[in-house]
Amino acid sequence: MSGTVVVLAIGVFLAPAVFCQEPNVPPADVPPEIPPVVVPDFPNVALQLVASGLQRPTAIAHAGDNSGRLFVAEQNGTIRILRNGAMAAEPFLDLGDRSTRIRSRCCDERGLLGLAFPRSFPAKGQFYVFYTEAESNSVVIARFTVSEDPNRADPDSEKVLLKIPHEYENHFGGHLAFSPTDGKLYLSLGDGAGGGDPLTSAQDPAAPYGKILRMDVEKEDEPPEVVASGLRNPWRFSFDRGTGEIYVGDVGEDLFEEINLLPVHASGWNFGWSYLEGGQCVQSFPCPWDLTVFPVVAYDHSEGCSVTGGYVYRGNAFPAMNGIYFFADFCRGALWGLVWSDGVWHTVKYWDENGMNISTFGEDQAGEVYAADFVKGEIHRLVADPAAPAGERTQVRRIVPTHSMAPRPARRQR
Repeated sequence: MSGTVVVLAIGVFLAPAVFCQEPNVPPADVPPEIPPVVVPDFPNVALQLVASGLQRPTAIAHAGDNSGRLFVAEQNGTIRILRNGAMAAEPFLDLGDRSTRIRSRCCDERGLLGLAFPRSFPAKGQFYVFYTEAESNSVVIARFTVSEDPNRADPDSEKVLLKIPHEYENHFGGHLAFSPTDGKLYLSLGDGAGGGDPLTSAQDPAAPYGKILRMDVEKEDEPPEVVASGLRNPWRFSFDRGTGEIYVGDVGEDLFEEINLLPVHASGWNFGWSYLEGGQCVQSFPCPWDLTVFPVVAYDHSEGCSVTGGYVYRGNAFPAMNGIYFFADFCRGALWGLVWSDGVWHTVKYWDENGMNISTFGEDQAGEVYAADFVKGEIHRLVADPAAPAGERTQVRRIVPTHSMAPRPARRQR
C-alpha cells in the first residue's frame, strides 16, 4: 500500500454552510395525494439467468473498454470477471485480509461493497473499490491498477484515497460510481450508526455520514464535496446515462423505503433523515419541511423492508424499456418500474415475491441492465418479455404519493 491517505473525520470535507436551521411547520397548501394513473406503455419484463456460482455478490460494473466483460464484486473481498455467460476461474482481484471477512450469510453489512471504473480505465488501467477495513471497521476508498495480465489486478498496487472512521457495524452505504457528466467519483455513506441515527450525523454538516459525496480522483489533496445529506443508508445509487441525473435508493428504518432523485451537478440537497422518513415526519419536534427535498416515491413495509436502487434502462436491445428506472426490494424480491411522463411520476409493480434477494443492479457497456441474487449467487439480465406472467403489471401507481416543497428542474420525457 502506498500514497497519501486522507482520513475523513468531523469537519474535514467541503460542505454547504447550513443544513439544519430552526424547523418550521409544514405549509397549509401541501399538495393532495395523486390518484392512481394507468400508463399503457410499461412493457412486461423478466429476469434471464446469466451466471451462477458467485458468493454474495454486492456490485456489478463494466470497464468501458469494449472487452464485453462484467466485473462482479463479492462481499468477502473478491472481484470476478463475467464474459459471455462464463465466469473466469481466477478472481480479477482478491483483497485478502484487508477487507472484513463475513462468516454468516445474513445481515452483516461490511466487506467489499462498491466498484467503479473511470473513463480513463482503458488507458490507465486504474479502478476504484469501496470496502470496510478488517482491522479498524473504517470505510476505505482505494485505487488499484491492472497487472500485465488484463484479467488480473495487481493486489500490491493499492493506493488508499479516503479512510473514514466507522464506529458501528451497519449503515455504511457502499456505492461508487463515476458521473457521465463531470467525470468525478461519487460515493454513498450511511448515517454510520444503529437505529434512529444516534450520532445525528445525517444532518450534521461537519460529518461525512448520511451523505453522497463526490471527489476528483485526479486532485487527491482536495477533500470530497457534499452532494446530498439527510440519507439513512443509501446502499445503491446510479446515474441515468441519458440525462446525468442520480437515482438514489435509501434504505429506511421502521416505515418507508425511498427512491430519491438528484439533478445534474447537484450540491447541498437534503432528503430529511432523521427528521423524516419517506416524506413523513418521524420526530416529536417540528420537521424542517422548507429545507427538505422529498422522495419521488416511497413504499411502506407492507411491500418490503430494504430497497435496492437500480438503473434507468438505456440499452438498445429492448426499446420498450427505454427510460424506465427499475428498482427492487431485497427482502421480498419485488421489482418495480418508475418513469416520468406527462409531468407525473408513474410506477408499476412487476411482481411481489419471486424467491430472490436482489442485492444490486448494474449496467454493461451497451446499457443492458443486470441484477444480482445475493443468497443464490446468481446474475440475471433484465429483458422485455411479452410472454412473462402479467402479475400486477397493469396496476400502475405511486407507491406512496409524496411532495416536494423544493423546486425541481424541468424534466424531459423518457
